[in-house]
Amino acid sequence: MSLETYESPLGKIFFDVSTKGVTALTFKKPAKASISSDINPPLAAKVRKALDQYFAGDLDALAKLPLDVAGTDFQQRVWKAAQKIKAGKPISYQSLALKIGNRGASRAVGTALGKNPVVLAVPCHRVIASNGGLGGFSGGLNKKEFLLNHESVKH
Repeated sequence: MSLETYESPLGKIFFDVSTKGVTALTFKKPAKASISSDINPPLAAKVRKALDQYFAGDLDALAKLPLDVAGTDFQQRVWKAAQKIKAGKPISYQSLALKIGNRGASRAVGTALGKNPVVLAVPCHRVIASNGGLGGFSGGLNKKEFLLNHESVKH
């Protein structure tokens, strides 16, 4: 098993890597972890360093990690668009739907973000409700609020 844990200000973060990239980065223990002799210790060390840097104020540190995530074509489009959201500049589910060219897909965007296996690297916490409410977050709304506050502070 290559499942790793990282102690963050928000509690444990679980992550998994393959030879190609990060396959999981989440606040909940993934149901499946890689069972492989081809684990990537240098990448696991990079993930730890990127998490250290992120929580120390380098809000782009996790965006530099290579990803190896599986998902539908729609999920991949949503996740790629979410990766472009700048720290401290949250957008609405509706705005993200428009960015992927699917005006009526706000709920589907939310569903795709809920299945994001690499939270923080694909910063789904930066997507909020049109009314300014938090919306949802697989790690819990208290973590989403912490992350948004962390990213709104000038470092």
